[in-house]
Amino acid sequence: IGIYALIVYLRHKKRLFFIYISDEDNQNLVFRFYHIQLLMQKCNTYKIPFDAFKKYEITKHDKGTDLILYQRMGNNQMAKYSAISLNALKDDDIQQIKDLLNQHC
Repeated sequence: IGIYALIVYLRHKKRLFFIYISDEDNQNLVFRFYHIQLLMQKCNTYKIPFDAFKKYEITKHDKGTDLILYQRMGNNQMAKYSAISLNALKDDDIQQIKDLLNQHC
């Protein structure tokens, strides 16, 4: 039981997410992500209109890789979304995300 609890704890600590990104909506970029753990939490969703999507950053640090999104707001202000962990993705998957987002920047 102790080993199982340790494995569950380490998976939770790694911040692994199942991520779905789509532009099939024809109006919005849709980002859905679920934390990968024993009991799945509810889906978090970001919907950003194409014309409001400003930029993105992919940052690497000691805990892994994160995707940060920026949306243009009124009065030339910019909103920054909470980071989405990309730790569960391979380099090829991250490149596909970059390609998709570069089409809309």
